[in-house]
Amino acid sequence: MILYHCPDIQMKCAGMSRLYGHVNILTKHGFDAAILHANKGFVLDDQPSVPIRYGEIQEGDIVVIPESYPGIMHEIKDYPIRRFAIALSWSYLFQTLPDNMDWRHFNIERAIVVSPFIGKLIEWSMGIPVHLIIAGLNKSLYHNENIPKKNWISFIKRKSDLVTNLKRILRARNSDYIDKIEWIALENLSEKDYAEIIRKSRVYLNVSTAEGLVSSCLKAMRCGAIIAGFDSIGGTDLLKGSGLQKNSILVQTGDYVSLAYELEPLLKDMISEQMTTWKNMILNGINTTKAFTCEAEEASLIKFWKEYL
Repeated sequence: MILYHCPDIQMKCAGMSRLYGHVNILTKHGFDAAILHANKGFVLDDQPSVPIRYGEIQEGDIVVIPESYPGIMHEIKDYPIRRFAIALSWSYLFQTLPDNMDWRHFNIERAIVVSPFIGKLIEWSMGIPVHLIIAGLNKSLYHNENIPKKNWISFIKRKSDLVTNLKRILRARNSDYIDKIEWIALENLSEKDYAEIIRKSRVYLNVSTAEGLVSSCLKAMRCGAIIAGFDSIGGTDLLKGSGLQKNSILVQTGDYVSLAYELEPLLKDMISEQMTTWKNMILNGINTTKAFTCEAEEASLIKFWKEYL
């Protein structure tokens, strides 16, 4: 059986949703697959109904372990099974590893990745084969409604440490930038409610300093929002801050001072409702997301498992 290890943590997280999503696709195509949770009865909220196995690994299983759990990799390194890793973020790869060890010490056979950036890091550093699986966007949730956007700037609260300082700078410059625009911290929402806010938001603010695929930016782009903030290092392949393909307002990751400067023209236009200047950027953003379909995710995932099962 294919087992995707998922931590028993009740939180809204794109990475854990991706694990459930893979299992959902695999079971629909007749693969023997399940989520592996530790504690009997635990189920992650707001996810598709999929088979779950609790704490049991059997001989011949293939266990897929997220990149941030080297302890699990070490624990099962000598089991009579096959071990794959799935890497959804680059920042945890070496942050969580013991010194002088990497995945080869845990008998990891290969790695599933969602971005070329992550794949290159793994292949270059560890020499482990990597396989890119497209991260599909749910078009029923993430789409441009072609209706006027609200003067909202939305951002993910748990990744928003720098937003307080950014807002203080902007308020000092012009209090209207804060008082006449609604800044929405997204937290503990179902994906349906999260997507509804993203569809209505004029701007999505990405101030995370470490992301793998910047999937939240892709979702917002698909909805016709303007992306502003950091490329989070992992978004360098997708987020373009200049040139004909410019699809976002970008500054160096962590530099919220420069972000305040770069945001000002947009904030002025939002307050005056003069958004014509930003149409090309929005269209470029929508075009950036075209390859990220659920159909492409399904095809790439099934192709991988048929080849390496």
